[in-house]
Amino acid sequence: MKTPLLFLLSLVSTFVVAQSKIDTTFNFQSDPAKKLSIYVPTAYVSGTNNALMLALHPWNTARWNAKSWRDTLISFAENNWLILLCPDGGSDGKVDDAIDLAFTTAMLDSISNWYSIDKKRTFCMGFSWGGKATYTYGLANPKRFCGYIPIGAAIDVREVALVSDSAKDKPIYIIHGDQDAVATRYTPLKNVMDNKGGIVNSLLMAGVGHTIDFPKRNQILSTAFNWVDSVCVNFTPTIPVDTTANPNSINESKGGIDINLFPNPAEAGELITLKGWAFINLELSVYDLGGNHISTQTVNEKGEFEAPHKSGAYIVYGKFKEGLISKNLIVK
Repeated sequence: MKTPLLFLLSLVSTFVVAQSKIDTTFNFQSDPAKKLSIYVPTAYVSGTNNALMLALHPWNTARWNAKSWRDTLISFAENNWLILLCPDGGSDGKVDDAIDLAFTTAMLDSISNWYSIDKKRTFCMGFSWGGKATYTYGLANPKRFCGYIPIGAAIDVREVALVSDSAKDKPIYIIHGDQDAVATRYTPLKNVMDNKGGIVNSLLMAGVGHTIDFPKRNQILSTAFNWVDSVCVNFTPTIPVDTTANPNSINESKGGIDINLFPNPAEAGELITLKGWAFINLELSVYDLGGNHISTQTVNEKGEFEAPHKSGAYIVYGKFKEGLISKNLIVK
C-alpha cells in the first residue's frame, strides 16, 4: 500500500529545518520515489519571510537531476538568501511531464509548512528545458510567482500561446547566449513577453552557446534576481488617480487600441515612442514606484517623450477625455 503524501510531508518536516542541503523522495502518484532537492541558505531565519526560488533543471540525464541542479545553484542562492526548491524530472529527465508538474505544485503547496516563505517573493527560474518550463508552467501559475528568470530556454514561441497573457505586469529577466538559436528561442519569446505587457529585461551574452557554464554565471544570475526581486517588491500596477477621470477607464487604451512604449526597457534619457494612437500634444506624467513625480512632458509630433535619467521602474500615464492610460516603463 502506498504511503499517503501528507504523511510523508509531515515526516520530512521533522528534519529538513535542521539542514542546509536536503535530498528526499516521496511516494507520489505512479512513482514510489519521486525526488526532491532543497537548499536553505545560512541566512535563513524561521518566523521571518524568506524568498523562495523554484529552480527547474535541464533535460540531460547524463548530468542533470534535482540534486545536481541544486548544487550548481548553491552559491547563487547563498549570496541572495534564497531557498531553492528543485523537483526532479524523473527517469526521462523532463521536468514538465504531467506527473512532474503535479509534483512541483504539491511541493510548492507544502514547502510553506516546512519553512517561513514569503509568498510575495516566490520566483521561478530554469535552464534549457527548465527554461521552457519556466515560461509554460510559470506563466500558467501567475498567482504563485512574482517573477521569472528563463535561461537559454529551449522553446518555440508557439508553446507559450495559451499562457502569454499572464506575462502582464510580471518581471521577466531573459538570459540567453547569442550562439543559441537566437532567432527561434530568444527574440520571439522576448517580443511576445513585451507585447503582452510583461516588464522585460534581458541579457544576450556574446559568444555563449547553449550552456549554463557561462562566464560570471553567479554574478549574472544575481543581477537578474535582484532586478526581478526589486520590481516585485516595488511595483504596484496602479497610478495616481485623477478624480475627474472615469475610474473604470484606468489602465485601458483609448478607443480599445493597444498602446505600447518602445523601447522598453529603455536607456536612461532615451527617447521613447508611444505606439497605438495619435499622441500629438498628449501630456504625460512619469512617476516612480514610490509615487514620486519625476516629470511631466508633452509628446512631440513623432509620438516621443524622454525616459527618466535614472535607472529604475516607472509608471507613465496620460489623460484623455475618456479617462487615463498607463504603462510600465523600465529604465536600465
